[in-house]
Order: sequence, then C-alpha cells, then structure tokens
Amino acid sequence: MQNQGNIEESGHYRWENIPEDPIMSRISVHVYCAYRMEFGREWRRGYIRTHYDRLYFVESGEATISTPEQEVVLRPGHCYLLGSNLLHRHSCSAGIILHWCHFQTLLDGSVDLFQEIDVPLEARPETTPEYRDFFQSLEKTMDCRTACCHLLRSALLLQLIQPHLQLAAPASRQMAEERQRFLPVLKHIDTHLHETLRVTDLAGLLGLNPEYFSRFFRKYFRIPPKKYILQKRIQHAQKLLCQTALQVQEIDRRCGFPDPYHFSKTFRNTAGIPPSEYRQRYQKQNVPPPVG
Repeated sequence: MQNQGNIEESGHYRWENIPEDPIMSRISVHVYCAYRMEFGREWRRGYIRTHYDRLYFVESGEATISTPEQEVVLRPGHCYLLGSNLLHRHSCSAGIILHWCHFQTLLDGSVDLFQEIDVPLEARPETTPEYRDFFQSLEKTMDCRTACCHLLRSALLLQLIQPHLQLAAPASRQMAEERQRFLPVLKHIDTHLHETLRVTDLAGLLGLNPEYFSRFFRKYFRIPPKKYILQKRIQHAQKLLCQTALQVQEIDRRCGFPDPYHFSKTFRNTAGIPPSEYRQRYQKQNVPPPVG
C-alpha cells in the first residue's frame, strides 16, 4: 500500500481520503435534554447567560428572543441557536409550540464551539418535516441512559445544528492550528479552576513571556486570559448548581472564588441572576409537562 498525502492505493484499488477539517473534525457534543412543549405568556424571562447551548425549533405560534445586539421573532419552520455565555432573554405574548434542546458543543474537550465560530441565531432547515423528525427522535431518547443512546443523541444533535453550521464563516486552518497551540493551557485551566491561576504560570506552560502570551491569547480567543478564566469558573459553577446538590459555599470553593460574597456578586454580574435562582430555574424548566 502506498500513501501520497490523501491518496492511497492497495492492489488494483486507489482512493482519496477526506482531509480533517480544522474545526468540525474536533467537535464533541453532549445533549442534556430535549422536549416538545407548549408555552403561553408565562414563557418570559429577563436577561441570563447559561452554561449550555440552546436550540429551538418552532412548530407554531410566535415569541421573541432578545440579545443586547438584536431582537429576533421566533417563526414557525425556523430553528434558533443560542450559544453558551450569550446574554439573552425571551418572551411570548400569546402562545408557541416548540421543540427545544439544551446541549454542549466543545472543541478538543475544552473550547465552546460557538465562541470559536460565529453562527446566525436564526436558520431555516432545508426540509422541515425531516428536521422535525430528527427532533422527535432525539426527544424519544430522553429516558435512555445506555452508551448507544448517548451516541444516537450526538448523531441527531449534529443533524439538528447543521443548518446553523452551514451558515458559519469558513474557518482559517492557520488560525485554528495556532489556537490549538494553547490547548495545554486550556486543559490546565479546566482541571485547576479550584486553584489560583496566574497568567505568568499559564504563559510558562508554553514557554512564553506573559505579555506576549496575553496578547496572542486575546487575539485567538477574543478575550483576555483572566476573563476567560472567570467565564470558565462561572460555567463550572452553573454546572454544579444544576447537576449536583452541593451547597453554594462548597461550589464557590470548588470554582476558585475567595469567599461566598465575591462568588455571588460575580455570578450575578456574569449570569444575570443569583446562584440560588439559577438552580431553581434550571430545576423548574427541566421537569416538562406532557403536551397533547
């Protein structure tokens, strides 16, 4: 067998391998929940940031999603994607029936995909019935916890976010490869959130001058290292609030905050609401009533 780049030969056969994509080949996903629900005027909430991505598909009715930059009317037959850490609010003046999903998409297990690439909030599936079928298939797996169901959910989710990914700006291979250089730093941050994280120490992991490190970190990730660390601390706190019964005092310690007051103040400034309310809202919205 010969190998010339992406061309391979064996015997009388010759084929071309598909090269890896600098972004899409690095994606891992996890679905937290997916349901079909009917809402009225009670579907209203002030500005908030979440630790998970959201996907909505409108079956009928109308509602509004607002960010500091835009206001979007949710329309039947369209899908809407809100990346984690996006400040947003929503409201419904009459009624709406929608399929919704909370999920996480990461690159290399560390970087939030939709902070890495820009996708429009609204998209329209090429085939509405097929898209709805994918969503319904995903919803049917919610009571299954086997490894195969995890794989099935991942496959269905990738189908559902495809309309948004198709509208994303093409990724620069060079930029993606340069960002991957910071992967050891990102993984170190993820596993040491409970400790003091100094820019000097992070720069040392790559053998760089702290000033040089900070400048290029901001270039590649659009925010300074200290703000990135803060975002990761809050996102980790949000996960612990939603997925564990830990007391807030224990959560702030595990996320590297010096005291409960500093944690509560920072959490509210970042997420939009206090930690206790974030937990209450998540628990309430993830026990959906049956529809129809």
